[in-house]
Amino acid sequence: MGRNDESKESAPNEVLAKPFHMVAMQEYEIHLPTVHNDGRPVDDAKIQEIKDTLIEVFGGYTHLNHRSEGAWSMGGVTFHEEVTIVRVLDDGSAHFDMTAFKKTIESLLKQETILILSRQVTAL
Repeated sequence: MGRNDESKESAPNEVLAKPFHMVAMQEYEIHLPTVHNDGRPVDDAKIQEIKDTLIEVFGGYTHLNHRSEGAWSMGGVTFHEEVTIVRVLDDGSAHFDMTAFKKTIESLLKQETILILSRQVTAL
């Protein structure tokens, strides 16, 4: 009998031969305080409001739901804080002003400033 050329068996390297598309995106890492400067916890509803906006604008988010401690100095005073981190990916289709949103978050959470990191990433 001859070999069946219409066999559906995959060659071991077939996965490597398939084309893939890399997508360049902007990643935003939003560091949200979990406690106010006076030690009171930040209202969970306010954090949820921020996350709801991210869902509406970007279609989702990743909440690294653990508390991280940070310290920084300003004017000779060292501040200690606890933060939680929310990440979003922007493929450019959102047309969203993250700088204006940062000011909205600062006002909502009654913070002088919050940290938002922005970096170019590539999704495979």
